[in-house]
Amino acid sequence: MRAEAYDWGDAEAGLLHRRLAAEREAAMRRANREDTRIKHARRFGHRPPPFEKDCPPRPDDNRCQCCGELVRGSKNFHLDHCHKTGAFRGWICSGCNTGTGLADSIDRLEKRITFLRAHEKKMKRLALIKEVHKNM
Repeated sequence: MRAEAYDWGDAEAGLLHRRLAAEREAAMRRANREDTRIKHARRFGHRPPPFEKDCPPRPDDNRCQCCGELVRGSKNFHLDHCHKTGAFRGWICSGCNTGTGLADSIDRLEKRITFLRAHEKKMKRLALIKEVHKNM
């Protein structure tokens, strides 16, 4: 059928339809991403990460929270989490997520160690706070 045979309505309705379709598609991609993370955690025997909606937003300055390198595009951030507890640690670059380049750079390795130790301290503080409040 030719396009003239359809009644597409006004241009605003078409724009609204496309925007709503794009929002639905983005929601489906987010849900699929969360599903994949849970399946991956089960397969490799660690705790699944928290849901992205429950984490702080990605950094505005587009810098890895581990090494400080500039990350191109907010989609290239990875949600780093503790595999023992499932707790969110930060938004990191692909290199820090996979360990690429850690063996080649002492500076990068030291930054990763500092990042992990800071998270460990934070978890100890949270455990202490929970214990104090539990005993009140």
